[in-house]
Formats: sequence, C-alpha cells, structure tokens
Amino acid sequence: MIQQKKVKIIIFTGMLILGGALIPSVTLAATPPPPPGGEQVAESTDQYLAEAATLGIQKEEALKYLAPGSNQRDLLHAAVLAKVSGKPFLTVLQMKNLATPWQDVEAALNITYEELHAFHQNEEAVQFEKEFAIPKETTLELFAQHYHGPDIITAYKLAQAAGKPVVDILAMKKINNDWQDIAKTLGVDESIAMPPMNRPGQAAPPRQ
Repeated sequence: MIQQKKVKIIIFTGMLILGGALIPSVTLAATPPPPPGGEQVAESTDQYLAEAATLGIQKEEALKYLAPGSNQRDLLHAAVLAKVSGKPFLTVLQMKNLATPWQDVEAALNITYEELHAFHQNEEAVQFEKEFAIPKETTLELFAQHYHGPDIITAYKLAQAAGKPVVDILAMKKINNDWQDIAKTLGVDESIAMPPMNRPGQAAPPRQ
C-alpha cells in the first residue's frame, strides 16, 4: 500500500493548472471546493508539498501560495514550467491570469509540448528507480515504446519474480487477458500483479 501511494504522487506530477488570486497580478480560475473531512484535506496538502519539493519549491514557499481559492494543480504546473524553462517560480506565476491560458504561458517561455512530455517521463523514471529499483534507462526505453507507467511497474515486478526480461512480460499482455492471468501463466504469486492505482480524480493536465 505504501508503494501504491507513492505511485499516486508520481503520476500527479504530470497534471497541473492555476486558480484563485495568489499574488498581485495573478488572477486565476476558481478551484472546486475541498473534499470533506480534515484527513482528506491533510492528505491532499501533504501530496502537494511532496510534489512541490521534487520540483525544487521549498515548503515555506509552497504554503505561501496555497491560499484559499488557489489550485494546487496550477501551482505545481507553474513549478514544472519554472523548472523546464529555468525561470523563477514567481515569474511564471505572474504570467498566468484569467486572460492568459497555459498554452500562451508555455509559448512565451518557449516550452514545447514535447519538452513537457519528456520532463514528466524523466521525473517518473527517476521515481520508479527510487521506489521500485527499475533502472531509469529501462523505464525511458519502455516509455519510448508507448508503454504506460503502471504497466511498466507491474511487468517489472512479474519479470523479477519469474526471472524473465521485462519486455517478454509486456509482450504477454493482450487485449483479452489481464496481469493476474499473466501471473498465473508465469506461476508466480498473483498479488504481485496488482497494478498501482491512481488517486481518484486524477486526469491529464488541462491545457487552459
């Protein structure tokens, strides 16, 4: 369960946008109301702070802009653009307002979709190596072959258990079977094949 939760944090890095009046000249779209229950709110804030830290934003600065009406996903997207462009985080925040969609901010920073995609994949590969001992190069090679993160993690665990190359395990996955079927075929514990789960409500980053 601990590893599954960390995967949720990994994948969150690739989905972000802005909301609320954060600082002067930063007027952003309203964010949905927070989930009920203090524990859920705390978990969301902890996740946000963990993501911000991986993007080079210190806790004090991350909390400074986490004001009522702000959108964590937007703040994190700004942090990503700051890291990719080399611009200060605050500078990127000030570029975003209701009249300026994220595509325009990215264009002004000369950041392409391909660069953002490569950045997110590299971040995932680094985290997969740290949490699951999957070599970074292996993950990047599999991303290049259009495999998805959860499948890479599951296939790698099965490959380790069965003593087979991960590419052979991935090749066994068809439209008419699932990872538990593959685990049975390999003769390994089916619990190994339980895929990591995303946090409810996660989706691709809106590009507004």
